[in-house]
Amino acid sequence: MKQKIKKGDWVRIINPEFFIRCGYPLCLGDAQEKIKEKHGKRIDDFINKTFESESVADYSFNVPNFKIEQCYDRILMALSRHYVYLNGFGGKERKIYTKNIPEHKDKIYRVAEKSYKVTGHYCAGYSGYSYEGEYDCEPAYLEDQKRRTLLHLSQYTVENWPFQLAFSLEEFDVIEDIYVEKVEKGHPAILAEQKE
Repeated sequence: MKQKIKKGDWVRIINPEFFIRCGYPLCLGDAQEKIKEKHGKRIDDFINKTFESESVADYSFNVPNFKIEQCYDRILMALSRHYVYLNGFGGKERKIYTKNIPEHKDKIYRVAEKSYKVTGHYCAGYSGYSYEGEYDCEPAYLEDQKRRTLLHLSQYTVENWPFQLAFSLEEFDVIEDIYVEKVEKGHPAILAEQKE
């Protein structure tokens, strides 16, 4: 039977697979890195030549650096979106991506929030006309959907607790509920908290 974990409960990390993202194999971050590595210099040259041209020569002296950086970021984002789309998002499987952080194994945290993600296989939609001229449409959907529960762990710590607790999880503060076990009410961590 699946354990019921709610906000405020304490959990012990059994398998330290921390949540990074939920989505398809190719994400915008990956695409941005590839494009920056391969075409970053060309994008810089394009922007510099644009602001150095005669038609905007007077204007270019008044353009703050952050505006030029914004221009670079927008071009990079547009190219990245197109790259991801052209490559079919890297595949049709929508899943959870994690990072293993072994030093957090067996540590205890309090659940601050819960959220949910849906995983499955993307099935393309269809729309068109039949031979009889009737319009038919089936929207895209996720096949084999699974609702996954994510626990947002607080950075709360308890002193005088025999196990070493982490002071900060930094950006890796979300973990799927299948990788933790609930700490029961009589546990020393909870008793120490109640004394305060």
